[in-house]
Amino acid sequence: MTTTTAQETAVRVPARDTGSEIRRHELAAFLRSRRERIAPERVGLP
Repeated sequence: MTTTTAQETAVRVPARDTGSEIRRHELAAFLRSRRERIAPERVGLP
């Protein structure tokens, strides 16, 4: 049986992004920018 520490598992970061990871980051940035431009008044909130 092997054990790993929390630090060992938290450090696992891919050396480079794959195509799907890049697209996911781009989509996240796009959605964040759209959300920042929406005012509550524009969608019927007080």
